Amino acid sequence: MRSAEIREGVSVGLRADSHKSVGMLNSFDTVRNPPGVGSSELKIPGYEILSRIHDGAMGTVFKARQLSVDRIVAIKVLGARWARDADHAERFCRESLIAAQLLHPNIVATIDAGVANGRPYLIMEYVQGLTLLEFIEQRGICDETTALRIALDIAGALRFLNQRGLTHRDIKPANIIVTPEGVKLIDLGLARPLGDETWAVAEAGMAVGTPEYISPEQTRGQSDLDVRSDLYSLGATLFHLVTGRVPYGGTSVAEAMHRHASAQIPLPAPESLNNSLTSGLGAIVRKLMAWTREDRYRSPDDLIFDLTRMLRGARPLIADFAPDALAPLAVGEAQDARRTDVGVIQPNCADDVPVPIDDFMPNWVSLLLFSALTLSLVMTAAVLVVVSG
Repeated sequence: MRSAEIREGVSVGLRADSHKSVGMLNSFDTVRNPPGVGSSELKIPGYEILSRIHDGAMGTVFKARQLSVDRIVAIKVLGARWARDADHAERFCRESLIAAQLLHPNIVATIDAGVANGRPYLIMEYVQGLTLLEFIEQRGICDETTALRIALDIAGALRFLNQRGLTHRDIKPANIIVTPEGVKLIDLGLARPLGDETWAVAEAGMAVGTPEYISPEQTRGQSDLDVRSDLYSLGATLFHLVTGRVPYGGTSVAEAMHRHASAQIPLPAPESLNNSLTSGLGAIVRKLMAWTREDRYRSPDDLIFDLTRMLRGARPLIADFAPDALAPLAVGEAQDARRTDVGVIQPNCADDVPVPIDDFMPNWVSLLLFSALTLSLVMTAAVLVVVSG
């Protein structure tokens, strides 16, 4: 099996012990008046390069002005070395095509794409804010309510991707930007259509993802990934957000991946690392990061349901069920058409913002509640018969 470091949405085969830290972004707008490619070599018609946002292993993201409408945008440019490689250039073009089809309030929008001086580029919505990784580095940890709201926004983005047959495959704090209006998921460089045989064959046996947040099946190089892998990575991100540390540490890529892959290494309880957390949040994290996919949330809808309950002050329901109790309820579940957008709950909004919980309630939960009510009525009737007798 090959291991991989992921930066700028491109997977690269590496020696298993070649890096101690992966997937980290530099601070936004820390370099003004960028030298070299940023100021002289890179010329994109209709755009003025203003500054470098960050450098990655595969390229650079710049802040620029779209001259025709005087709008600030972000331009992601594939590095010269990788632009000469047909495979990486093709991956970059795939990202552009996938991203251009997505419009969701919690996903950074794509505006345009092209090639300048042999360098593929992607023009995106410019988002002013911090990545969750920078948020953690500056503040240490996030309070539970804000963390739940952030998780709810990203769960909505994952539902949107899943409805369009896509998996992100690289959910992590560095790929989530916090803004005053909410959060945005960025970097679709590893996004892949479900059931894409060509892509699956090309990546067979490759561990694609970021080691600190990668799902067990990704460490094994499985090609049949689905939304449950993204949910696992969201769980690892939520763990990091509320504890200030990654779920499984490691001094190398190989060690970090091994800890996620091993069923013998228990996940620390988040509430044991931060005593201000509730056991309900811990239950959600454990459900998200279950070692087998069958033990996790079946879909973003189920996660949205539990997160909404938590934000309303109730305990999560689905996280407390054993998988064998959920399976019979899933049989015959109606495949109702669902809305493509979720009610976005912003990190800074008031606690009394209405959240239509009925919209998030899975059908099997309604069935469970109906069954409980029926059983209660039957038992009451039995007691009355006994008393009257």
